[in-house]
Amino acid sequence: SNIRTHTILEALRNPLFRSYYHNQPFNDNHLRPCPMLENPQCLRKIIKETGAKSTDLINKEDVETLCAKCDKFAAAWQPKADELWNSTKHPKNKDQFYRDTPEGKKALDKKERFGAEQAITDYHIALNDPEVDIVYVLTQNFAHYTVTMDALRAGKHVFCEKPITVNYPLAQEMYNEAEKQGKMLAIGVCNRYHKSVEEIAQMNRDGKLGDVYHIYCSFRGYRSIPGLGGAFTTKSQSGGGVLIDWGIHFLDLILYVLDGAKIRSVSANTYSKMAPVISEYKYNGMWAGPPIPDGINDVEDFVTGYIRTDKGSVSFNGSWAQNIGKDELFIDFLGDEAGVRLQYGDQYTVYDNDLNICESSGESPNMYAAENRDFIDACNEGRRTKSNILYILESQKLLDAVYRSAEENREIVF
Repeated sequence: SNIRTHTILEALRNPLFRSYYHNQPFNDNHLRPCPMLENPQCLRKIIKETGAKSTDLINKEDVETLCAKCDKFAAAWQPKADELWNSTKHPKNKDQFYRDTPEGKKALDKKERFGAEQAITDYHIALNDPEVDIVYVLTQNFAHYTVTMDALRAGKHVFCEKPITVNYPLAQEMYNEAEKQGKMLAIGVCNRYHKSVEEIAQMNRDGKLGDVYHIYCSFRGYRSIPGLGGAFTTKSQSGGGVLIDWGIHFLDLILYVLDGAKIRSVSANTYSKMAPVISEYKYNGMWAGPPIPDGINDVEDFVTGYIRTDKGSVSFNGSWAQNIGKDELFIDFLGDEAGVRLQYGDQYTVYDNDLNICESSGESPNMYAAENRDFIDACNEGRRTKSNILYILESQKLLDAVYRSAEENREIVF
């Protein structure tokens, strides 16, 4: 960000400064505070996460060259700095220091609200606790990668909320790290545990639908952009808009029912039309609101696309804020023996070749509880769940392809 073209607030919200903020403190030892001079590995990590590059037109220098100049000093200073720091009594330990911040007060509030044993604002405290076996990563999307990788390297099993992260290459790194550490890494694609979805997937595996040649899905809402101006609509934090927020649930569900379909090609368009001026946006509902008038909205509020897989084609439309006064959240599975319409998060109807119509029934168990229980059991038993990252990578690959197709205005072929 250039302060000649952006405000200071906009600059501080870009990925580089956000990563800098969320990686602090770079060291518990206040005599070693700098992410470059005393902790060059931290600057390397930040640059890798954000893709930041030098803008010096004359002496371009990559992060490895820059940090290499500090490695010897950092290594030489560390033992002396630690000796000095450890020889002095400090009035507040790290835990208490963070509890005195606004973030710490929020953590304490959550501790009381949910009956937790501890409240912390630095997740490294939990990673360093030998009694902690499992870490749940429920942060904003851009932080999924960093926290998950740190937790895996600390020897913890990890449950990470969807999407895996903001792009496919980083998702692959997360998978590779989980395999390297021998730890479980599950992704919060909760619909794989919904009773209706499980039943439709079983019908497909049993051949009751015949050849499922096409699937259509709609995830369209009426003027309901979430948290307008905040993290949901700031690409550097969320990675995208309605596709990465709502669409991942629908598209992953489809790939699951198709029993591990592989993407062959993707063609898509995205639009950001409904809230060009945040203060003028009128809304019917707003999760994570109210809107932030001076915030950012640089993500899509509508997406449409066509996907070819090795097991059928998929077309979809998704909107946070269409000017149609009706929410339409459903998926149609079209087979040559039977078709199914699934009302998202609810019941489904089967239509067969003999004109029979069958409605599903019965109460659906809590899919979040089922997902959580299966993950904990799997960690104890050493097995993969159906939401293991290995099985979700294709969904992340699909998200990337949709965004790439829209940005480059062409079909993406694999």
